Amino acid sequence: MENVTSTEKLVIKRVDLKPIGAVEHYNELLQKDIQDFMLSIDGLEQVDCPVCRSNTSKLFGEKYSFKLVTCDGCGFVFINPRPTPAAMENYYANSKASAYFQTNIIGPTEGNRLRLIVTPRLNYINDKFPNKGTWLDIGCSTATLISEAKKTGWQVTGLDFEKTAIAAAEGKGVPMLTKPIEVLDIQDQYDLISLFEVLEHLSNPRETLEACFKANAKGGSIVITIPNIEGFEFETLGMEHSNICPPSHLNHFSPSTLPKLLTDIGYEVTDIETPGYLDVDNVRNAMLSGKITTTGSKLLDTIILSDAPNAADEREVLQGIVARSIKSGHLRVVAKKK
Repeated sequence: MENVTSTEKLVIKRVDLKPIGAVEHYNELLQKDIQDFMLSIDGLEQVDCPVCRSNTSKLFGEKYSFKLVTCDGCGFVFINPRPTPAAMENYYANSKASAYFQTNIIGPTEGNRLRLIVTPRLNYINDKFPNKGTWLDIGCSTATLISEAKKTGWQVTGLDFEKTAIAAAEGKGVPMLTKPIEVLDIQDQYDLISLFEVLEHLSNPRETLEACFKANAKGGSIVITIPNIEGFEFETLGMEHSNICPPSHLNHFSPSTLPKLLTDIGYEVTDIETPGYLDVDNVRNAMLSGKITTTGSKLLDTIILSDAPNAADEREVLQGIVARSIKSGHLRVVAKKK
């Protein structure tokens, strides 16, 4: 297993991807959805740890009436008890918060996302897998990434359930799968499978990854990105972190728990990195808004809050240290089917 850090030179600010006030309003709508759908009352089920299947845990924290627990066996953090898959399917089909996220966060920042996320992500994939081949992108939304990848020689397929996204993807010439990979019985077909910011939402991530392993061609790879619960901003903001948002995010992986799950399924993990750009900026915004008052370190507080002429450069250096230390809130893992 090899730790690798990104060499990409890119500076991203929170406002580039999330308009001011939008996340806060999304969280207000999320809490109303929880009440309207009675997600924290009806349809909850107790589950074993999705990573190691242990049935013992301790309380990690509580938010929006949901309990986050830490597995005693492997340290995985997850919502337990949690809404059933059927309850979550109904939630995503009718959620005002989810609709708001698409129209008021994703929509207004589409150009920035293409420039700051899609293009660097495609460059990474093409550098990592120069031979190209067949690529399945699970949770592809409107297929912006793989429609661009198709132009570079990939044979692409998307997978998503949302009707508007499916129509948009097909309009770009991308063939789409519209059922969970777990029920499709695909075998040895795809050279590359990707799940970008998907696993945190899934009721049964183990079952999904087992189906991915089956669908990967021999020698094929899987690329996963996901929030890192052990990242600097998570450790600093705690339960105030916007990515701790049950029941939308059911699972909180780390640089140890995601590789453990992949290895247990049969993959060989080849890369673990945290190529994030937003940790320091997110913590700064949280401090300026009064969500938190300190990082717990006077030195970090000074660097993060400084308005000196070179302060932005110093924060960029700090962000680089966070990423290289595998402590960014954005985790990327690559694994191979032997």
